[in-house]
Amino acid sequence: MESQTDLPKGWSIAPLSADYTITLLVFSWALLPAAFMVMLVLFGRYPEVRLPLAAITLALFAFTFFTGIGQRQSAMRDGRVVLCATTLVAAGVVLTVVWFVPLEEWWWAGYAAVLGCVPMLFVAMNHLASSTAPAIERPWYATHRLSADALPGWRVVSGTWTQGEMAWTMEGDTLLVMFGRLDGEQTRLRIEAFASGSSFPMTLVPNVRWKALKVISTTSGEEE
Repeated sequence: MESQTDLPKGWSIAPLSADYTITLLVFSWALLPAAFMVMLVLFGRYPEVRLPLAAITLALFAFTFFTGIGQRQSAMRDGRVVLCATTLVAAGVVLTVVWFVPLEEWWWAGYAAVLGCVPMLFVAMNHLASSTAPAIERPWYATHRLSADALPGWRVVSGTWTQGEMAWTMEGDTLLVMFGRLDGEQTRLRIEAFASGSSFPMTLVPNVRWKALKVISTTSGEEE
């Protein structure tokens, strides 16, 4: 495992485990029915399959979205991801209303809403896939409380260790998330930044009081 010289004492580099190959594959398949939707718009044929085709396309877009956000802890905190989710929900609402009210003569509104998800989905998934900066982590006792004073400007979700989100903050347009992770039988504290690069961006966490993040050794039972 690579090291980073500017890391605080006790913290080490941890590689990300996200793999967006499956997300890219699903997205590419989702674009196929989207292309058929465009063809139906251009040629005006097969009106009976317009709405079912739009529903299938939207379902594939939603599946792509969930395969992407499911690989990163607290991805829904990111603005691009939230915007994409909002677009998908809005498209679902429009398509449902057009299909079940029914308002078949407004089918083009459903098509516009579904096809409008393409750029939003691309931007969100591209952002997640390009957030390649490694995480940093350290051992942490599950019974040891997380000091809010150590994280000025952060939103602390849980003061005790949990296998999930514990705190988060936004630095500019970059999301930083602190969460608990179980490594075998050892509980660990991890920080991830939704940023590109080959090293953890320490410049984004200048206010963290690392010394206040006291931890109890999982081997000796003594505080560092």
